[in-house]
Amino acid sequence: MNWTSAERGAGTMTTRNSTRYVPGTAIMLDAMMDNPIVAGAAGLTLIAGGCVRMGNALVLILLMVLLLPLVGILSAIERERISPTLRPAFYCAVTAVTVFLFSLMIEGIARGSVENLGIYGPLLAVDSLVLCRTAEDSPYVTPREAFWEALGYAAVFAIIALPAALIREILGNGTLFGGFLGFGGFEALRSPFAGFIICGFALAAYRAVIVHRSNMEQRSSRSAEGGRRQ
Repeated sequence: MNWTSAERGAGTMTTRNSTRYVPGTAIMLDAMMDNPIVAGAAGLTLIAGGCVRMGNALVLILLMVLLLPLVGILSAIERERISPTLRPAFYCAVTAVTVFLFSLMIEGIARGSVENLGIYGPLLAVDSLVLCRTAEDSPYVTPREAFWEALGYAAVFAIIALPAALIREILGNGTLFGGFLGFGGFEALRSPFAGFIICGFALAAYRAVIVHRSNMEQRSSRSAEGGRRQ
């Protein structure tokens, strides 16, 4: 699912069979605008359930940064070679093995960091954000474009995950990076339900920025067209 510039302003979605890309930073910025986190709430279950502490959020973000480019590049290379029937099984196997290996690596560096994620660590392997590029109707992109797009997805994941984890650790646990702040916190804020509410406010704020930017682009475009006509 992707947002066209007109639809970003109107708040509607469409599926595009082809996408025009430009190299470098513009690809990443476009990926951040046309992002499945905003368009379809993909990946928010991990944030709502797993990001109860800043440490958890940082581990999930690191796993996303490692996993998303790998899956994106692999899907761009192997898109036409894998049968649509076998594609879900293939990518779930790839992501499961990758998450397992990366988790072992991170756990070896910071013992207990992955274990603290609970079930949300393994769920990363089948999360809709991780697998969104492997969908049959996703637009074709080159490996380089897939890499920059994946970084854009990871960036927006981080933009939402870090504030959500910060709020829940301070107000829900009464700690910050494990250090006690002097009060017990509100247990309700540690629940996934509260996490989804916080994510909803974060998405609303992010959406407002997108709509404002889209409106500014449209006004600038209309002003430029009016100047040429005169």
